[in-house]
Amino acid sequence: MKKQNNAENTDKKEKKYTSLKVSIISFAILSIISIPLWILLARYFDLGKLAKGVSSVSTSQDTEIDDTGSIIFENKMLTIINREIQYSNDTNECDDIACITYKDEGDNKYTYSVTASSTSEGGYILYTISYNHIICSSDKMIDQYMNEITLEEIENYGFTLSHSPNLYQLSSGSNKRIYTSIVDGIQTISGVYSDGNEFYIYQNHVTESPNSAFNEPAEQIIKQNSILKDYYSYKTRSI
Repeated sequence: MKKQNNAENTDKKEKKYTSLKVSIISFAILSIISIPLWILLARYFDLGKLAKGVSSVSTSQDTEIDDTGSIIFENKMLTIINREIQYSNDTNECDDIACITYKDEGDNKYTYSVTASSTSEGGYILYTISYNHIICSSDKMIDQYMNEITLEEIENYGFTLSHSPNLYQLSSGSNKRIYTSIVDGIQTISGVYSDGNEFYIYQNHVTESPNSAFNEPAEQIIKQNSILKDYYSYKTRSI
């Protein structure tokens, strides 16, 4: 009887040992299997992050590429106006375009005006240069023509250059970039105000009511796709 009990105890110990051994082996097998799965998951999430990063970089690069033309266009307009300011023996230099407008005179001739600001103590001085009777071929828009014209070619056109004696302040928001001056209750504004996909251009615009200036007719409204529309989109977007 005692021998039978010993045999049963030995059998139970062997079963426990076998169960433990099976559990350990099973755990080891599962661990071995799960390691590649964890690696795959880690790679999956890393690739996801990388994809997002690439997308962000691409978007950033696309925006930069889209704005390059507008930046080159602005620099050219600044070169044009600063050259004439220098020739007039003025020591100021403009570093920002407030606005650009054009007027169709008929027979493919245009008046083209650029208003730009020069930093001064306590504010900004605005300069405006206007070229008259610019001949533009019928297959080009005036802003495209001015973007392509050389400094030598533009000398063939007469122009007027003026500046305001008043100091201006620059105000900007999500849909505007405006230079404002108030003297004796009269406000003068120059800049761009956007409303949806349209850009309202105010150039040396005089108003007696500062709060309702944007309800008054603008000097020009840019609607159609053009170099100027891209440029004004860049100016309001880069605030």
